[in-house]
Amino acid sequence: SQTHDRFLVEKLAKLRDDGLLYDVTLIAKGFRINAHRVVLAANSDYFRAMFTSEMMESRQQEIEMVDIEGAALDALISFCYCGKIRISDVNIPSTLHAACLLQLDEIKEITGTEEFYRLLFDQLAHLLSKDELVVPSEEQLLECVRFPLCRPEFLINAISKNALVMADATCRNLVDQAKDEVILQMSALEHPKVQGRRTRACGAVDEVIYVVGGFDTRSVERLDPGTASPVWQYVASLNQERYLTGVAVVDSFIYSVGGLEKGKFLNSIERYNPATDQWISDVAPSRVSRYSLGVAALDDHLYAVGGFNDSSHGSGCLNIVECYDVRRNEWTSVAPMGLCRGWLCVSVLDGCIYAVGGKSNGPVLSTVERLDPRVGRWEGVCSMSTPRFGHGSAVLDGALYVVGGHHERSYKLSSGEKYDSRADRWTSVNDMNSERQGLGLAAVNGKLYAIGGLGHDSVEGFDPKTNQWKHHSNMNCKRDGFGVAVLQKP
Repeated sequence: SQTHDRFLVEKLAKLRDDGLLYDVTLIAKGFRINAHRVVLAANSDYFRAMFTSEMMESRQQEIEMVDIEGAALDALISFCYCGKIRISDVNIPSTLHAACLLQLDEIKEITGTEEFYRLLFDQLAHLLSKDELVVPSEEQLLECVRFPLCRPEFLINAISKNALVMADATCRNLVDQAKDEVILQMSALEHPKVQGRRTRACGAVDEVIYVVGGFDTRSVERLDPGTASPVWQYVASLNQERYLTGVAVVDSFIYSVGGLEKGKFLNSIERYNPATDQWISDVAPSRVSRYSLGVAALDDHLYAVGGFNDSSHGSGCLNIVECYDVRRNEWTSVAPMGLCRGWLCVSVLDGCIYAVGGKSNGPVLSTVERLDPRVGRWEGVCSMSTPRFGHGSAVLDGALYVVGGHHERSYKLSSGEKYDSRADRWTSVNDMNSERQGLGLAAVNGKLYAIGGLGHDSVEGFDPKTNQWKHHSNMNCKRDGFGVAVLQKP
């Protein structure tokens, strides 16, 4: 009955006001907000995924909320208990931003209120330009729309013929620039510039970095670190959110395998064509839905290794390995690992696939296994000096590097080490400038790049000649649990 509903809501709010039975404290820019997990999970898909998955926050009593204003978070948590919130011209941008991050759909309905229509131009432009914005079509937006991603017929027949657009010189210039880019894209379709395995250019080639997905985002960014002033640029977004996805490159296509979408375990795969700036969902799904997996590419095949496929705090940890044949568009099972591993790293070195560290059904792992596909079985090699999960790995100059991650529940890591397969030995490298968990690591043009991680948009570059880390260009947003890919520059 409505009376019971109102009574229950009032009692829950009183428990919170009295400080009774709460089991989590949210921290955001000076605010400490006590709450009950079950109430947060019932209101927000974001919190539901956080508390019912194997994320480290599911076991923490205090959780730091990054990129959210404390006052906005406090107001939204109060809304979860009482169903009421005060919205004003001043707080609507921060409140709507936080509501989008926390997936509180009821709050998003304020866009139809009087307060929303009184937003200043700068406030509205800030909201419309955010990647978290959810709209039926980006073609509804104007200057914040990425015009080159519109359909050519829409660009020519609708926007170009719009009287308001054509009456403004700035708008006309935007449309003309977009037309030029569309023509270039269509030319790339007719005369592909991306080199395949059999048409690869001779000599040295420059490489670019892509970061794919992450927590609560479909966005993808690209960096050319070889330019004079490197800047991260957005490219086409994934077709669906993929948190803790596995990423690898075959024949100049980026494949994003599995992951989490709002608590749902995925077995779907997307591939990205840099020539057309499109994500294509034409890849056969894997047999097993999983997240926190490792993915590697070897000889025109993808290998999906380990991960989790259950939300019950690690009991769904996998040792399963699947192999995808790009030519046949088909997945098959191959030899399983000796240990179940999630939040692991996977890299290819000397024709073998290495599964490094991670978390099993017990403690954090320092052990390492490798698979030689020609032999068809996994074997153990020298363990790392430090157990770690949520770390990054990459191969540079014939050595396998791992950096960052998390050790048990106590601390994030800034340390790194590298593996020499000939000596079967790990040695330390200099620590990063920042502790990073859930980061990505890329080897590009003779250097390593440690990218993002929980609470980070920053990037550090490592030069093996000097054994030093230096700050590099920041991403456009903070990311963790994302995939990293390196492509040759077309």
